[in-house]
Amino acid sequence: MTTKSFLILLASLPFTLTSAACTHAPGDDDSTVAATDDSALTTAAPSGYPECTGTGWTTTIAEWRGVRGSYMRSGFGLAAPGVIASLTVSADPATTNQGMPSYVRTVDNHAQTGRVELGVDNPAIGPAIRFLDEASQPRDIFFVLAKKKTTTGKVGAICLVKAGGAPGEVLGPQRPFMLSRVGL
Repeated sequence: MTTKSFLILLASLPFTLTSAACTHAPGDDDSTVAATDDSALTTAAPSGYPECTGTGWTTTIAEWRGVRGSYMRSGFGLAAPGVIASLTVSADPATTNQGMPSYVRTVDNHAQTGRVELGVDNPAIGPAIRFLDEASQPRDIFFVLAKKKTTTGKVGAICLVKAGGAPGEVLGPQRPFMLSRVGL
């Protein structure tokens, strides 16, 4: 299978959000979010990737509650071409946004907006995030290697790698990178 056919197959796979992720009422108090699936709050597990430092990571992603917020790329040097330098997710996935909240991100020093599909564990490819443009056309896909929650249950960091290699070459030419929550 060629890289191009693999990416076409990957883009055609439906992402599924858990029903719990879409039942969050818009008026709920988001100051603290109960941790429902991530045992990372009580473990000292590393991410398994040197680019994604620290402990408290989980690779089991059953939901995205607590993702609303702003994130910055962690690490030294400039972001590689096509890699996200910053990301702001406007809301948690909910029925009011069809499970696809809007986002603003910076890639190659340019702001991009659209909607984001936050995929959970998928037996075929694992968890992934697909960014859509303003016309709901796919922009790119990133595999979620690990996710870390804060003590209040919000997403504190995400370890990602851009989809691009052939099967068996998950990383392809890309390297993992970490987006860390900025502020509360």
